[in-house]
Amino acid sequence: MSEADLELDDLTGCLQTSLTALADVEFRFRSDCRRLEGWSGPVGEQERIAQQLESKRRKQREPLNERLDALQQRAKSLMLR
Repeated sequence: MSEADLELDDLTGCLQTSLTALADVEFRFRSDCRRLEGWSGPVGEQERIAQQLESKRRKQREPLNERLDALQQRAKSLMLR
């Protein structure tokens, strides 16, 4: 096995880990939104909480998406060798 293959295998593992983390963020966001649908309090408060959930989701996704982009670029460069 060449050094490039080993690097691709490592990158594949990192990509899978990052995609799993991204899926976890989405799962938690969807779960929180479903719980919020059962909210019996004021609509304004529900909207505020929904905005907080979306903000949290964006903050969690951003570094994961950046990591995925970097990993994909590295994988592409290795495959072009």
